[in-house]
Amino acid sequence: MLTDEQNSSRKVETGSSTHWPTDFGFDLADTTRIFRKVFNLRVEQYGITGPQWRIIAYLMRCDGMTQVEIADEIELDKAAIGRTIERLEARGLVRRENCDKDRRARRVYLKPEAVELGNRIRQEAQEFYRDVLAAATPAEEAKLSFILGKVRGQLIEMLDSERSKKSHAKRLTKINQA
Repeated sequence: MLTDEQNSSRKVETGSSTHWPTDFGFDLADTTRIFRKVFNLRVEQYGITGPQWRIIAYLMRCDGMTQVEIADEIELDKAAIGRTIERLEARGLVRRENCDKDRRARRVYLKPEAVELGNRIRQEAQEFYRDVLAAATPAEEAKLSFILGKVRGQLIEMLDSERSKKSHAKRLTKINQA
């Protein structure tokens, strides 16, 4: 945690006003970036990369996701997801199957070895979370969890709304082009 003096030195002069160089969105994104970097270093011992453990984590929540669904969740492009899944497949951790409803889509399933690895990584994550929150009181940890839950819920609503607007705009464009 920064002291008041350290925070003061972070102020930036712009024209006639002084403002903070960071804001909530930047702080949240930067904290997430550092969080992932540290956790990635911790799981290197399992011979797995950040994108690989994230794929395993999502599949542990919902096995049989399509590659496109996985790409959307972990925000990697389809080609990068395909290559990462190929590496997991080569290690014998996942298998891919064509989707019954859409032959172009491929579903990804965890093999037992990946579930075992995922459980070890989950234990590592629990220890990591304790370390990250060691400076917080139980009340502060609960408050943080509560606030993040509210923010996440609001963002999910906003995402749904934006997707709906975008879908509506596409339909109008198609109608106007017809």
